[in-house]
Amino acid sequence: MPHLKLGCINDFVNILKSDNDYDERRHNKTEQSYQLRKGVIEFFSAEDSGKVHGPRRDILYINECNNVHYEVFYQASMRTNICTFLDFNPVQSFWVHDKLMPMLNA
Repeated sequence: MPHLKLGCINDFVNILKSDNDYDERRHNKTEQSYQLRKGVIEFFSAEDSGKVHGPRRDILYINECNNVHYEVFYQASMRTNICTFLDFNPVQSFWVHDKLMPMLNA
């Protein structure tokens, strides 16, 4: 969670503020969530796949997925209805290259 607070969450808040869309009343800093007009963005750490069993979502965004085990991604993506976004720094090959890229090239 400390990494998320310094990176992804901080970026998210700064983008909203730069667009004059940030509303502190919608930001639950204890739960690390932000209430949108038609949904909620939840920021959470998922070191193991057990933390992602259960909750369903429409859109999944995994920050620095190269630091997330494939099983965590798989379990979370199986509970995602619309789409999944992955970001990572391409410093070395990992499961995205081995498991997902071949499907795109097929």
